[in-house]
Amino acid sequence: MKHRQTIAIIAAAFLAASPGLQAQESIPVYLSPDAESKIVGNLESLSLAVTAEWPDGTEPFSGWRPIYYQGSFEVYVSSHDISKDLTPKPGAAYLMSPDADAQILAIATAEDNSDLLAVDPRFCKVQVETIILAYIQDIVAEPQEAEETAKKEEPESSEIVLTAEETEPAKILEGKLVATSLIESKKTGFAYKLINDQKKTIAFLDTSTLPEFILLRDYVETKSQASGKLIPQEKIASLVLQVTALKKLD
Repeated sequence: MKHRQTIAIIAAAFLAASPGLQAQESIPVYLSPDAESKIVGNLESLSLAVTAEWPDGTEPFSGWRPIYYQGSFEVYVSSHDISKDLTPKPGAAYLMSPDADAQILAIATAEDNSDLLAVDPRFCKVQVETIILAYIQDIVAEPQEAEETAKKEEPESSEIVLTAEETEPAKILEGKLVATSLIESKKTGFAYKLINDQKKTIAFLDTSTLPEFILLRDYVETKSQASGKLIPQEKIASLVLQVTALKKLD
């Protein structure tokens, strides 16, 4: 499961939303690049899709895109892989069913949040919040490939070509802006974050690029809209937004 070792690039690969997909209510997220495989979640927008590399030894499937997906999942863990504090040991397999040969959702890490739901001599049922490698259908893949091929055939010009990072629009996230706890602040290095209605973390906020006239204390405990650039973090299993603008929604 090499993708667990590449979480450091999770924020650097955000994609701009496609007009053809924005009209959809949600985008189903599959455990495998197969429309018959299990749906493990949904994305509200293609702009939330964090691109990932295809696993080693796997040929890319046409019409599919691998992504990193953060969510809460009900899984099974071998009772031998449950530690004394009743959490899965790092490196344990998250199984989709109570069977040693069951499909693996992901591999446990020390950053995962988990709750033990049921104890069994063989396999314990666990609710876990983690980041997995999943797949979405890329219905715009073929037009994009054709466009890229056409561009390669065009003669070179002297025009300056901007990189994807330079042309990528700002990301906009909405949620309640709150101060992080002392433990979170020491662990992540960030003093603020956005949470959803279920008090789950949407993203930590890097406020170092905010204009000086914006006083963060005026936004704490309010529903806010934060825009900026998603930045990679090596040790945080959550999104981090480098904020350039804030707006109250209350």
